[in-house]
Amino acid sequence: MPAGPEGPTLPLAPTDALMLAWLALEGPTSRERLAGLLWPGSGAEAGRNAMRQRLFRLRKQLGVDVAVGTATLTLAPGVQHDLHDSTPLLGDLRAPEAPELDQWLDGRRATRRAAARQTVETRIEALEAAGDVAAALPLALSLLDGDPLSEDAHRRVIRLHYLRGDRAAALLAFDRCEQLLKHEVGASPSPATLALLATIEQSAPVAHSGAVRSALPAAVLRPPRLVGRDADLAALQRGLGAGQVVVVVGEAGMGKSRLLQALAASRPGVLHTSGRPGDTLVPYATLARALRQLLDRDPTAADPPLRRALAPLLPEFAEAAERPASGNQQPLTQPVLALLQRARRQIETLALDDLHFADDATLELLQELLAAPRDVVAARADTLPRCCLGLRPAAEGTRLHALLHALATAGPHTRLRLQPLAEAPMAEFIDSLALPGVAGRQLAPVLCQRTGGNPLFALETLKLAWSDGSLGSLAAPSVAEQLPRPDTLAQLIGQQLARLSPPSLQLARVAAVAGVDFCIPLASHLLGRSALDLADPWAELEAQQVLRGEAFAHDLVHDAVLQGLPEVIARHLHGQTAAWLEAQATDPGSEPGRHAVDPARVAAHWEAAGQRTRALPALRQAAALARRSLREGERIAFLLRAADIAEAAERPDEAFDLVRDAIEGHMNTIRDADGLPLLDRLASLARTPLQRAQLAGDRAWYSTVMGEFAAAIEQGRAALQLAEPLGDETLLTMVRQRLGASLSVAGRFKEALPYMRAAEPGMRNVRSASAAAEFQGNLAVVLSNLGRPAEAQPHFEQSVALSRVEDEDSQLVTTLANYAGSRLDAGDLVLAATQLAQAQQIVTTYEQAGSSAGGSAGYVATLQAQCDRGAGRYAAALDWCRRAEDILAERNPSRVPVARLHLAHVWLDLGQHARALQVLGGEALVTARRMPARYSVRWLVLLARLQRRLRQPTAPLLAEAAALAPPDGWPETRLIVRTEQALAAEPEAAVAALRAVAEEAHALSLHGAELAALLHAALLAAEAAQTAQAVQLAEQALALATTTEALHADRALRFLAPALAFVRSGEVARAQALWAEGQTWLRNTAATHVAPEFADGFLHQHPLHRRLLGPLPA
Repeated sequence: MPAGPEGPTLPLAPTDALMLAWLALEGPTSRERLAGLLWPGSGAEAGRNAMRQRLFRLRKQLGVDVAVGTATLTLAPGVQHDLHDSTPLLGDLRAPEAPELDQWLDGRRATRRAAARQTVETRIEALEAAGDVAAALPLALSLLDGDPLSEDAHRRVIRLHYLRGDRAAALLAFDRCEQLLKHEVGASPSPATLALLATIEQSAPVAHSGAVRSALPAAVLRPPRLVGRDADLAALQRGLGAGQVVVVVGEAGMGKSRLLQALAASRPGVLHTSGRPGDTLVPYATLARALRQLLDRDPTAADPPLRRALAPLLPEFAEAAERPASGNQQPLTQPVLALLQRARRQIETLALDDLHFADDATLELLQELLAAPRDVVAARADTLPRCCLGLRPAAEGTRLHALLHALATAGPHTRLRLQPLAEAPMAEFIDSLALPGVAGRQLAPVLCQRTGGNPLFALETLKLAWSDGSLGSLAAPSVAEQLPRPDTLAQLIGQQLARLSPPSLQLARVAAVAGVDFCIPLASHLLGRSALDLADPWAELEAQQVLRGEAFAHDLVHDAVLQGLPEVIARHLHGQTAAWLEAQATDPGSEPGRHAVDPARVAAHWEAAGQRTRALPALRQAAALARRSLREGERIAFLLRAADIAEAAERPDEAFDLVRDAIEGHMNTIRDADGLPLLDRLASLARTPLQRAQLAGDRAWYSTVMGEFAAAIEQGRAALQLAEPLGDETLLTMVRQRLGASLSVAGRFKEALPYMRAAEPGMRNVRSASAAAEFQGNLAVVLSNLGRPAEAQPHFEQSVALSRVEDEDSQLVTTLANYAGSRLDAGDLVLAATQLAQAQQIVTTYEQAGSSAGGSAGYVATLQAQCDRGAGRYAAALDWCRRAEDILAERNPSRVPVARLHLAHVWLDLGQHARALQVLGGEALVTARRMPARYSVRWLVLLARLQRRLRQPTAPLLAEAAALAPPDGWPETRLIVRTEQALAAEPEAAVAALRAVAEEAHALSLHGAELAALLHAALLAAEAAQTAQAVQLAEQALALATTTEALHADRALRFLAPALAFVRSGEVARAQALWAEGQTWLRNTAATHVAPEFADGFLHQHPLHRRLLGPLPA
């Protein structure tokens, strides 16, 4: 239903469709009458309310009134419809809850079927009167297929066989009619049919002329039953019944599609869909076709939110004003799973045929859906349709081969390889065709030898033999010599195509050139004929099994038609097709979805036409669509194809821009070395100073992406030198912020900050929210790692907000995780937990979809472990440490020691000293010393803390840690080292050192380190009887502890240190309250947040916990 004169097509709810169809066909109707039809079980008042609500929702959905009137409703002026010509009316919509309307639908549909049947009958009569019996027979057979119990239809077929001179076929048709009437209706043929039989029996057999033979028997055109595949069909059904994915493999012509068609005929709820030649040009072309067919069966399976999620795959679901999608959107696996789950009510089995034509994007997504671990597949089994795949053998190294390998390694599945027909089933197959004078047992040996047992090759051989009259006496000993002798199946099909009428052959050639884009409007345009003029050629192509609907009956037929077309004509037709498709794409009134114009195919037509430069706009559009579909590899391929064309056309600046776009895709999404050669190509295209500066900037950033930081910094500075004289603020901003980012990831934060600040004004003018989000996140990280978390916080907030605007989930989860890490360093667990909860939600969505949020899952898990440990949730912290280790082991093994470091910290807090030492010591310590300094320092400090508990020397470890502490950035590591070193000094010196640490931490807003230093200082001062100082430090610590956690100090210090300070000052009641609070925290934590096997160690092996559980010292 158009939402405006040039608006999009919108689906109608069944009730709305019925109401508007009634008004369109029956005319103005009273509200009461219409409400009674639509809601017969409701009262008058309820019906009026329901009607009012439906009209209100329709107006809101469509933006205009489509039905107007107070007492009587009628279609609004200007509302047009095509219901007078549509067949069937409203598809297969039923209205069981509205019986009178349902009967009305049946009546209307029956009238339309009768009218359509009458049209065909009139056409048959006209052809018969003109003596063209051969053209009339396929139409008569189609009528019989539609109504097999109609004796009139049977009698017409019998008569046409007789008029063709095919007495045997006429008698066979009578036998079928007689048997069907007997077994299905319980009746005998009528006198008219018996009179026709008598006429035929009294006639003499007529020798078949070549003209008669040219009309192939229906059984040869469409073999009546599947032969020789009973075991395969049974195995297929068993595999599906067991919930397994079934793969049917066979060479061309072996009967894969026929087997899947037999499956569809034998089981309810089978959706049979196919890949088609040309699908490889367009990401998700094969899957999109299947999902559209699925939605035809069940339009309600996709609600508006799911349609939006599927828009990258089904562009017709994209809202008109929707911005281009980013390359970091949510994966499509989850929305496709959701659609399949909802469609399960209508679709029991999804049969995906001809997957050797499928595009890589479809095959990759199928691999995620079907080749998941078997426990995942089993969990989905009851909610998803069963799946069957049909394909030719896959070559190694192809995406199809990877899918099959993944299926094999994931667990049990059923694989059927179709074998050639042996002589016995070949004989049965020949006999099933009921060809006059042909015996299967005589012909089968020769046909098997000639065709290798390939059913399609055999069928095409028989077709050709029938058409040229060589089946006249196949019982003779020289039968082998009478069969045609083409060397290939393609030759056979080509000879059959040569017998088509000229208009039909022209139509077939247009279909072959157009490929997936073939449709009636295109054929009318290219051939200069109306749709009605195409009816007879189309019917002939369908009767001869060349076409089925708008697709070729077999891809080999498509290939044969194309091979028979002169190249110069093919090029011309490709150009005409491309021009027509472009016109449709710019026509706002063109139908979306079904014949949506894909720019990748437009480009392919222009290239095939030899007009390559005209393909450039389409290739750019195809690249944009590929990005929308989250297919960066295909996007890059489109861009490089366009660059090749532009360079060949001597348009180097355009080629330069296209190659740069491709390099950006490699750097920002794919992130591997495959894009490095493109930099050399870009260098060959760079002609101007601006282009050379852009090249230098890209080369520097690619080095950063590849982890070559020293080279990246040197190249970035060289790029800046080239860019500064040009005065191009956009280029300068890009080079500065990337150089700053390179210095940042190299740990040189002080050097990075001036470049980031210099880029900040220019970034305010950047239109891309995605680029601005990345910049703000990078600047926040630099500030945070310089120990300035308070300054970093607003930049983190801006990055989060901008990432949400762009739906940049990958950027968002990275920013949230970095933000959480910054707040953990600041001791702000509440805000850190908030950011982590949001990051976990995104990561979980990606994990459920069989992907990961840009590789951040392991990082988020380690942060969650720290957050839970700092809050005293030790069981949860242990679980997160283990999960982080598992994720990192799979995706980033070099970061596994980071997870182990946090695990050791949890063991230390639990009093599990042996477990902590097992993690921290031995070979692990050797590995730790090779880690980045910010981790190796923390490792050494934690090991020193463990040794202090075990009364072993700590000075060497702490000295090593102090030497390794980064001088530029991560100041919290230096503060942690100084805190631990102070604990080994004399009390007075230790307190002074800890005060200095607290003051420096406070100045940097690193309040977690500040709190740790204050608590340690208060405890040491109290134990050294420095009462006034102890109380002062305790008061400062308690005030800070209301909003801060000290992640690198034992949590028990929050209670123990101030309590001892207050005891020394005589504030016994206050001290007792703190001591009791600490004991309560210990016992509650042991009961609720510590695994039972570790509870005793937590309470009694941890020295501070053991002390806190004892009596308050006097």
